[in-house]
Amino acid sequence: MTRDLCYFYPCPLNVVYGAFVQTAAQKFGKDCKQTPMIALSFGLNFSMKYNMNGGSCTIHFIPYQNGTAINIRYSVVQLLGARYKKHAEDMLLFANQIIRANAQPANINVQEFLNYEAAHAPANQSPMAQPFQNPQTAPVQGYQPAQPAPVQPQPVPQQAYTQPVRQYSPPQQPVSGAGFCTKCGKPLPAGARFCTGCGTPVTAKSAAPSCPTCGNPLRGDEKFCVRCGTQLK
Repeated sequence: MTRDLCYFYPCPLNVVYGAFVQTAAQKFGKDCKQTPMIALSFGLNFSMKYNMNGGSCTIHFIPYQNGTAINIRYSVVQLLGARYKKHAEDMLLFANQIIRANAQPANINVQEFLNYEAAHAPANQSPMAQPFQNPQTAPVQGYQPAQPAPVQPQPVPQQAYTQPVRQYSPPQQPVSGAGFCTKCGKPLPAGARFCTGCGTPVTAKSAAPSCPTCGNPLRGDEKFCVRCGTQLK
């Protein structure tokens, strides 16, 4: 029985390959052989966890779409009850921690892996010919995605402070004559230029007599306001 599972990593081939070398050596490998940067192969033991009583696992590697694709091929003697998917998931979890990236399921033709292996295998040796090298003496560094360049804060231009311009209104000419201050209501003497109570300039508006309480226009001879009853004199 042969089963194939394909996955994709957005990482360089050498990083993915080195991670699975460590995975096979430390967790899953038996009599492991390798063709560098192309394939890994190791035997499968009987395990209550995976219910396998013999066979092999071969992992193929190819560059694929700015990353790396892998094919995990199981050749299992036991046809019934072999949990090869669980075995592959456990391998991927271990490798993901080394690579620092998650494997993504991929739909890739297995023949692509075999063609790449045939084209790139060393001329003087067949695939799987090299003995397995334990990678513990030279651990693979985890893949670090490129970090964007830090954004330098731009200085905020200083804006000149300007006070609001007020429209200048020349004072109106004072008006002579009796009346009352339009602000405080104090009676204005004849010829007054400013109110003696609040200092408000006497203008044409304030020259006409009016009630200091309600502002009712007056003739000038009233003793009481006809609107509000305020005593005027």
